[in-house]
Amino acid sequence: MLYALNPYRIASLIAMMAVFFAVQTARVSSTNGDPQLTLLTAQAILENGSIQLDEYKARVIDEHFTTGKWKYHEVNGHIYYNYPLGTPLLSIPFVAIANALGYDMAIENHDHFWQIQIAAILCVVMLLLLRKIALRFMDKWSALFWSTAFMFSTSFLSVNGTALWSFHFELIFLSLAVLEIIRVEQTEGGSVRPLYMGFLLFSAWFARPAALPFLVAVMLWLAWRRNLKAFVMVGLSSCALLVLFIAYSMLVHQCWLPLYYDPFTWNGAVSQHTMFFKLKALLFSPFRGLFVYTPILLASFVGLFIPEVRRSKLYGVMIGWFVLHVLMLTRHGNWWGGWSYGPRLFTDALPALIVMFFLTIHHAAKWSRPLAKKLMQGFLVVTLFFGAFVHTLQGLYNPETISWNDFPQADLVPDFYAWNWRYPAFFANAEMNNMKKTETFMWSQAHELTAQLPQGSALFCFDGEPRKHTILKALNRKKSDFNRAELFNNLSDLALSGRDTFYTTAAVRQTLEGNKQVRLIDDRLDSITLGAYLKKHEQYIVLLTYKPDAGDSLSDESLNYLKNVESSILDNNHNAPYVLILNKGVKYAERLDSGGGKAELKLQHAGKDIHLYSGGIAAGLIVKAEIDGKDVCKNIRGWNVVVLDDLGAVVNSTVFDTHREDRPFVELQRMHFVE
Repeated sequence: MLYALNPYRIASLIAMMAVFFAVQTARVSSTNGDPQLTLLTAQAILENGSIQLDEYKARVIDEHFTTGKWKYHEVNGHIYYNYPLGTPLLSIPFVAIANALGYDMAIENHDHFWQIQIAAILCVVMLLLLRKIALRFMDKWSALFWSTAFMFSTSFLSVNGTALWSFHFELIFLSLAVLEIIRVEQTEGGSVRPLYMGFLLFSAWFARPAALPFLVAVMLWLAWRRNLKAFVMVGLSSCALLVLFIAYSMLVHQCWLPLYYDPFTWNGAVSQHTMFFKLKALLFSPFRGLFVYTPILLASFVGLFIPEVRRSKLYGVMIGWFVLHVLMLTRHGNWWGGWSYGPRLFTDALPALIVMFFLTIHHAAKWSRPLAKKLMQGFLVVTLFFGAFVHTLQGLYNPETISWNDFPQADLVPDFYAWNWRYPAFFANAEMNNMKKTETFMWSQAHELTAQLPQGSALFCFDGEPRKHTILKALNRKKSDFNRAELFNNLSDLALSGRDTFYTTAAVRQTLEGNKQVRLIDDRLDSITLGAYLKKHEQYIVLLTYKPDAGDSLSDESLNYLKNVESSILDNNHNAPYVLILNKGVKYAERLDSGGGKAELKLQHAGKDIHLYSGGIAAGLIVKAEIDGKDVCKNIRGWNVVVLDDLGAVVNSTVFDTHREDRPFVELQRMHFVE
């Protein structure tokens, strides 16, 4: 009874339950990301005695095997998981229990469930190891507080609480190795247990090769201590295990190490960013900045200004580990860690910073200046709450933080996010993501349109929605992206800018019809009619898809041409869906639906599949001209014309909007203010 009522044990149990249930109830999940085939590989070992996944892939369609082909690779006709083998091997006991209970890791929901169960258990183990580390520097209540605080205010939960990552087991081995280092440094005449340390170093690397900086730091620490015997024995024990792994790799993969373990594949040779850019972004950017998402860790470096801490070998090995880890990340082409949240790739360096933190606050407690103590305490309180908001409330319970990686895709345009303080992921919500998505489309359209204009022009595009007006203010600060053009979405701002002329899109121009402030400047040189255009291209195959309600503004020249090729549309109203193919100026095929439904043609030309489609009002007023599945027409009101050569290549594509006039449609048109 006394054991059960012990306040410290009760508080410890509450902390463990809080971590466990935080993972269980998380609304953010990454189980269908990189970790997806982890438990299936463990199941393959149990069922087939092999890590090959051929059997599981062969019996289902690709989408049911995995949500992404980057998660596996093929060697000699066999399928293997692409990521480290440590986690699959160490998960075998859990998977054996799951299989005995009727779960199958080839079923996505079963895999998700067990990933979360294992992740929750390992997060609790990590909490206990953090507390054990903390007890080396403080009393038990402080150790419980800080270990729990770091779980909820760092990537320990925002990353490890979303799936079974390779971080989980790696962090356990790293933490055990850190405890061994602390024991040696805090014990008079202490010496490292070489076989134990060698096993921990290899196991951490085997679970996740990003542990390599820690291995280097430990060996440098042993050299620093001038313990040659320990240095050799730790190195030999680690290398003995490595030799066994190399033998396996040569047997299965026909190479010294599987691709993920090879450090020479981590370099940034294809990276568009400099090392200095990556360094700044990794530490201080709103994209993946460690000290932006977890500012409490800045306190770890206060120890540099405390002589007792700065001279400590323990502090030295930890800061050395951290520096090596940062350097490793700056060599990586994918330094931001892919589709993720926050400083994910720093998760396995957290023990180094936390030990530095514990050393720092242990000595800071002895400061004699009350003001310095109060400033430190205030900083810790504020940053601790901020970290809990960022990593628990947002990182675990807000799915918008993951959706944030899309529109634009973080993997494709990391520069958009790197220093974009208007859209920080830790404040992500549905409205922000919609705003960012809108800006992405606006940027793309404006970039494409302004490339067609004289440098420094004014472009009136988009509608007058307040959200778009706000976005345009931001876009106008990046004139180099838009050929030095200035962007507007309302006439009022345009008039105030003092510009006499401006360009606008045809869609926006239609909204200005009847506006007496502005007038179209018709400076087009090409006044060719549809009929003349078709006659000019009679040596080609011409595909015509008619988008209904294009009016009857066809010129006599065009009417006569269509009459000569015996087009059926002349006998029907302009609301009829219609498609026509001309071969060297002669009608080859046509379809027309006088009922306003849809007209469609499918054929082959030069080995290519051609599909023409014209949908009437009932079918959504959509036209298509697809060549091998790719739509090459503009889908604009009127006659959408595509010209093909004998090999099926597109020679030209244009539109005649005969609702207005029998002339080629022009996307950008020049207008001016009327005096």
